[in-house]
Amino acid sequence: MKYPIYLLGMLSILSIATPVVAGGWGSSGGESFRDGHNPWFIQNTPVVRYCVKLDGAGFSADPAKAHQLVQRAISYWQNEFKTAKEVMKPEFPVDIATQQFVAVDCAGHEDANVDLTFQLGYGTLDAKQRTFLVDPRKYVGIAVRTDYDEVNLRGKGFIYISSDRGDNRFNAETVGSVSAFVDQPWQYDGLLYRVLVHELGHVFGLPHVGGGVNNFSNAHNETQKTASLMSEQYPEEIVQRQTYRAFTALDELDPFFMPRTEFHDCSLTANAIRFFKLAPGQTCVHVKFVLQTTSVDVNLFSSAGLAGNRLPIGHSSWTDWDKESSKLNMQVVAVERITPKQQVFHFPVGEEPAMMVGAMIFGLDFPITFKDTDGEARNVYFRLAPQSYEAIGSVEGKVALLLNGK
Repeated sequence: MKYPIYLLGMLSILSIATPVVAGGWGSSGGESFRDGHNPWFIQNTPVVRYCVKLDGAGFSADPAKAHQLVQRAISYWQNEFKTAKEVMKPEFPVDIATQQFVAVDCAGHEDANVDLTFQLGYGTLDAKQRTFLVDPRKYVGIAVRTDYDEVNLRGKGFIYISSDRGDNRFNAETVGSVSAFVDQPWQYDGLLYRVLVHELGHVFGLPHVGGGVNNFSNAHNETQKTASLMSEQYPEEIVQRQTYRAFTALDELDPFFMPRTEFHDCSLTANAIRFFKLAPGQTCVHVKFVLQTTSVDVNLFSSAGLAGNRLPIGHSSWTDWDKESSKLNMQVVAVERITPKQQVFHFPVGEEPAMMVGAMIFGLDFPITFKDTDGEARNVYFRLAPQSYEAIGSVEGKVALLLNGK
């Protein structure tokens, strides 16, 4: 197979942060113009040994629960990269998050038998780590790559999650009612889990990417506009007093690479109610997509409240992939920079790429004509992304945003 060569210009879509020297220490995945964006582990590494250290005095989470949340965070990314790979294969030969992750006892973050150390609380840091971080209290969480093997394209390092109680807790300068942050956030499984997922994203080669999204919490029945999972603001924003309640429960996270297949909108406008001919008391619209090999089936339902009985209000199937009004949106978010010394991939002489794509975010824009339960045909234009969607239609001869959210 002849591998495609990808241009250095792809770096323009990645967020660039602290420069590091190849093989040296770098934070948040070691973002740089060299190999700093590389995943720490790719397909030539079959097993990753990790351990979890917890400072009981400075960390409010139950130790056993913290271990479970680490395992769950690893599984989230393994499933996400597997799904993305099924769409991209065989064009992109870099496999990420395919390893068997094995929990071992912690001996030290530079121990030869430990590839990745989860360090939960200030008391787990050694002198070298504290010097590197300068002031660990300024981080909610951070991923630090401490070593990188340019031959085998393999990294090692630690993920630090800040203390949430004691003198060395996150944001220690402000406490109690004057703090913008909730007290002891790690007592809530959902908050710790989400921050672990974010920092693990850097280990798997994802930079800071994304903006704000609408997040709905089933546990608290509320929707809030917050930063997206891998945005730079995400860890700090979800532990703020004004936003944390939507994230305390251990809800399933949205897909990161692919659009969701089901969306709900319970904040309907008058245009949406009129367009979908909703009966009195029907306050929500649900859209379910069934992705087929050559088509997308679309089913629409209404209900009285999010958990109410769902009534069919329309159905359609979209098959015209080549239509000009349809568009597949792709954004490269994980790359493997091919180092001069690497021995993992082999290319024809003169065709060595500067880098290869590891993962992409996919979105889809397409029009449908659906028939409602009265047999009337109407046109809707959908815009799908992993964490959001829009539906646009015509109401009384004017273009209107009908649905917007998740």
